[in-house]
Amino acid sequence: MYLRLCGSVALYGDGQNAEVAIGAKSLALLAFLTLESGSHSRDELSNLLWGASAEVKARASLRQALKQLKDALGDCLALDRSSAELAMPIECDVLRYRQHADGADPRMLDVDVPRFLHGLSLRDAPAFDEWAERQRAVMLRPFRRALTTAARAAHAQRDWPQALSLSMRWQSLDVFSDDAAQLHIDVLHRMGDRDNALATYRIYAAAHQQETGQPPGLALRELARRIEHTSARPTPISSRTIAASEGAMPAFEGPLVGREQSWASLMRGWQTVADGGGALVLIDGEQGTGKSRLMLDFTQFVVSQDATLLRGRAFEAGVDMPFGPMVDIIRSAIDAPGAAGTDELWLAEVARVLPGTRRIFPSLPEASQSTTAAGPALSEAVAQLFLAVAEESPLVIVLDDMQWCDADSCQLMHFLVQRLADAPVLWCFAKSLGVTDRDAPAARLTRALRAVPNVHRVSLQPLTYDEVWRLIRSLGRVTHPDGAKRLASRIHDVAGGNPLYVVELLKSLFARGWLSVDPRTHEWIHSDTMSGELLAAEVFPDLRAAVAERVAALPDEQHALLLTIATAGSPCHTSLLSYVHGISRLRAAHLCDALVERRLVMEADGHYVCVNRIVGHVVLETMGTSRRREVHRMIAMALTESAVSVRRAPEPGAIARHAEAGGEPAMAHQYALLASEASAVQSAWADALRWLDLAAACAMTPHEQRAADRATVSVLKLGGLSTQPRRLMTPNETRVISADDVDLSGSVSHRT
Repeated sequence: MYLRLCGSVALYGDGQNAEVAIGAKSLALLAFLTLESGSHSRDELSNLLWGASAEVKARASLRQALKQLKDALGDCLALDRSSAELAMPIECDVLRYRQHADGADPRMLDVDVPRFLHGLSLRDAPAFDEWAERQRAVMLRPFRRALTTAARAAHAQRDWPQALSLSMRWQSLDVFSDDAAQLHIDVLHRMGDRDNALATYRIYAAAHQQETGQPPGLALRELARRIEHTSARPTPISSRTIAASEGAMPAFEGPLVGREQSWASLMRGWQTVADGGGALVLIDGEQGTGKSRLMLDFTQFVVSQDATLLRGRAFEAGVDMPFGPMVDIIRSAIDAPGAAGTDELWLAEVARVLPGTRRIFPSLPEASQSTTAAGPALSEAVAQLFLAVAEESPLVIVLDDMQWCDADSCQLMHFLVQRLADAPVLWCFAKSLGVTDRDAPAARLTRALRAVPNVHRVSLQPLTYDEVWRLIRSLGRVTHPDGAKRLASRIHDVAGGNPLYVVELLKSLFARGWLSVDPRTHEWIHSDTMSGELLAAEVFPDLRAAVAERVAALPDEQHALLLTIATAGSPCHTSLLSYVHGISRLRAAHLCDALVERRLVMEADGHYVCVNRIVGHVVLETMGTSRRREVHRMIAMALTESAVSVRRAPEPGAIARHAEAGGEPAMAHQYALLASEASAVQSAWADALRWLDLAAACAMTPHEQRAADRATVSVLKLGGLSTQPRRLMTPNETRVISADDVDLSGSVSHRT
């Protein structure tokens, strides 16, 4: 037997096909006995369903209903003269919902809880109506939480069809919720349905005004304004040149395909922290397998859940300042709600690595001048800061490209993970495999963190053929049932299932004019700008050559800026680019934004960096030795100038590194010594020794050599660690793609 209580109430006998015909009050009685286990007196049951009737009539009606249930259920229903109960449980959607809800299982959303006992109309049963309303309210609380969580997660993963379905369910549940309406409207806009998004907003705004007398909230109104100011039509595609074609490339913002288990691990970690505990997630995978994308989507989700997010990233291009990856995280913590609850003595220690702390808290006392105590004191100070921030809301700390972390940052992170193990803090570390030696600091830290309680390990693997096919169909809005099968198969073979390589190959297909976008449906189609024979005669180059082709097609000014950004190796501010190229900051920002549109550069907080390591390596390979040396020299000069112009202290390590590569040994020696001194003050001994190695290598006079030697002796006395040199990983060679592989609308035919 199966009892369905959510939706159209019904009792089924043989599976869920044969409905058992019983009366409405018999169904209501069965619902009560099913959800309220145990024995119930006949007086209780008659008052529940026939409380408004005379006692004799109520008892007679109860006997008739129980007889009807006995005929339908048989031995499942146990009756005696005074009571009734279910002798054995029957299958019921609400019972299944309760099990899923207890385990926070997403399958609980498969049950239509808002329609609990929908359509079951009873006369003269106020007690049952009250009971049913209580049951509905109890079930709706976890259902609403699960629905909003799932909707926001689908939005964060850019699974727009799923996000649309869930946001519509959320809005139907909370009719006047700005959050639900905002998510629904934003999803419609991101799916390209601008007119429907604006129409949905107008309907909601009018209903909200009529019901509450107030307009929707500011955030929702601002979203509507942004949508109104966007173009109603996509930019037409030009096939004149590769550069023009790239400017009209689709955004490639598809769902998070093939990462369902990885996402589930992140969600388990988040749930632990949301419940007040601590958790750690270690994400690893080959370069390009989607670690950054996974973390980006997850951080968008936790922010929507009112978590405090602290984010940092390590870079391959040397260590420009002590605790480099941690400085950004600490800076975010200083600006976060709750930071003011940290004791001033601890904040004074934090100010040793982040002098800007004193601008926010000007009354801080002076920190201890003891160099040897700085390490433990700083570690505890950062822990106290994070604890204060976590008091306000669950804290999520994300570090990308952990493999490039220096030894001092690794030591600090190891301490913090252990120190904050019981606090509501979720650590998320992402690391690329195969790019550092096994005894590198980050490798040792990873091994240590694997033994931490509540650790969730996520290892990203290449996408399967089916997953690549799903990704292409989603990105391209492919409607034909078999569309893109051959294209997906070929791209999977060439890219080896690596998501980054898959996307880069697709970008290059657009750049070559093989693919275009239907301006009406936004579906990817086979381009008709070239003949099939000409396309079939061409072959697709390997990934590096494809990126090189896109770079070569850049206008001269954009190409020059891209060379500088790749040479810098770390985020470049517009002031640096302005100095190097002798242009205004506005012009530099304009050119960089053009590179962002071409998917060669990404921007964050006014700084620009190559979108991935492959682009950076390809750009560097196109530079001659002399030009690369000159760019390094100009960057070193610009760092001293731009640091002053943006009112930030110059980073001596970055200047030393670029000066050495730029053939300026005296300048490199000077700033390497300064970088070593800054590291020693903060007990970053590994950094101090590394900069002294550079200073010694760049010494041109006996005096400079003695200065480096004396400083080295001093640092060695205080103690420190050294790190192994890092090596680059080069992508594998790829095979070729022909035009005949592009089985989309507009191609020769669809083949199975």
